[in-house]
Amino acid sequence: MKEKSILFLSGIDFKDKSIQVVHKTPEAYIRNGYDVNYIVYRDNSKKGNYFYESEKKLEGANLQRFYWPFPKLRAVNNRFIALLFTKLSSLLVVYFLFIKGFIFLLKNRDCKIIYGYEMQGVLASNLLKIFFKNKKYISRFQGVYYIKEHFLHKRYLNLLFNLDTLLALWLPSDLMVMTNDGTQGDQILDKIKSLSRKNLLFISNGVNNIQKSDLSLIDVKSEFCIEGEYFILVSRLTSIKRVHFLIEAFNIYGKKFQFNYKFYVVGDGPDLNYLKNLVLKYKIEDFFCFLGAIDNIKVYPLLKNSKAIFSLYESSNIGNPFFEAMQCGTPMVAVNNGDTGLYIKDGVNGLLINEDRIVEDLLIIFDKIINNKIDFNKLSSNALDFSKNNILTWKERFDIELERVGSL
Repeated sequence: MKEKSILFLSGIDFKDKSIQVVHKTPEAYIRNGYDVNYIVYRDNSKKGNYFYESEKKLEGANLQRFYWPFPKLRAVNNRFIALLFTKLSSLLVVYFLFIKGFIFLLKNRDCKIIYGYEMQGVLASNLLKIFFKNKKYISRFQGVYYIKEHFLHKRYLNLLFNLDTLLALWLPSDLMVMTNDGTQGDQILDKIKSLSRKNLLFISNGVNNIQKSDLSLIDVKSEFCIEGEYFILVSRLTSIKRVHFLIEAFNIYGKKFQFNYKFYVVGDGPDLNYLKNLVLKYKIEDFFCFLGAIDNIKVYPLLKNSKAIFSLYESSNIGNPFFEAMQCGTPMVAVNNGDTGLYIKDGVNGLLINEDRIVEDLLIIFDKIINNKIDFNKLSSNALDFSKNNILTWKERFDIELERVGSL
């Protein structure tokens, strides 16, 4: 075993088409000379976010992949049953990760660092801490979306139901790495008086270091049958991404006026069929095209060639699609929630929509678009200027994390 050995415990698997940071994290440790051991449980439920993704290898590491239990019961249409078995499965994954981590550490006592990824991995690593005290423990979170929303709307029963996540956020660690995705995770840690707050690395995700030539890697119009000018949406197709608001707004507006643009939706998920059927119901299929999940490297030219990217997420709109869009000089039309307004300046590098009047503001924006009242060239130029000073490459992002881990 190498001098620098690390054990990852995770309840979320790698993806090619979204959430790049999950697989880029162990890859960064491999490149920096770590002996990486990765134990992961994959959720293959038809209502999850992996059924449309192929299993991804982790070259240069010892990867053990297992699967969440009860995939069929978690995908039933009965919400109570689905939630019950999802919670039970999640707790079982914590237990399974703990057992497999325990066995690994008994056989590999030279492993010095335990890296708990998200709630299941963090709770499992804290159980291991009881038996293996001479290790360094890292907690890793990709934001606090659900928890933040529950606090914001005073959903106390929901907070009680998510007590396991609150516990994982509260427990101490030698280092907590949390993505600054605009969901204000640092404030939530303060609110719950987290014991890891003093050891927090609060950092945005990175972007691929693309060159101008990379933006023409594919002939966008031929591969995706794109005609004319268009707007783009990039997200997992789940209810919290709120793509349906755009469809609802366009149904109101598009039938009254001549709209010469099309919307291309990049992504997959449990809401895909619902959104397609909504478009068919309103008879606006000439204006919406669903491209499915696309490898990240192919998203860049789609972004570069679009007029703007729309993002209507709950909680925050400062995820990787935002940073990648800015890098391509593509302005974002986004709901102003979380820390979104700290990054997007209305009328400067993008357009902001009020949380409490999403459809109404979309109608106003549609009207400005067809009447040429939005200077997309100016927004694009300012988006590029923003990217030069405010966005980390993946290498820069992981250099910061690895330096903190090395100091342990």
